[in-house]
Amino acid sequence: MKRFANRKDLNQPEIVKAIEAVGASVEVMDYPADLLVGIPCDPPVTLLVEIKQARKRGWKDEKTAKQKKFAARWRGQYAIIYTVDEALELIAEYRLKGNLQRLQQSDSRSPGTDQLNKEPSRDQIANNPALGVGHVKSNGQAPG
Repeated sequence: MKRFANRKDLNQPEIVKAIEAVGASVEVMDYPADLLVGIPCDPPVTLLVEIKQARKRGWKDEKTAKQKKFAARWRGQYAIIYTVDEALELIAEYRLKGNLQRLQQSDSRSPGTDQLNKEPSRDQIANNPALGVGHVKSNGQAPG
């Protein structure tokens, strides 16, 4: 049984307010991190965030033993932040990564210039009714 409640970092309320102001969702927790942050980007990102006091940056005992153990074994998204600016930079970074990933995926799906004038194959026609010519059965015959 705990004798004392977990202390919240003094900067936590302003960091939570700033994260919510840019459209991310925040769940305040005690363990394994201070916050669970949902970043609306494509694809969406869920991130564990540990908040620390800026004055403790670089201190040897900045993290508790329990936090160090968790950070060493955790394989998911995890960040330590000290300020509102760092929180906003973190959100912006993940949104940018999501946008770049989405652009790369759309570039890989779009046809190259060498394929723009090519006639669609039977399989492309059969699998894409938007080409406006109706479905083609796998034997090459029109349905009906």
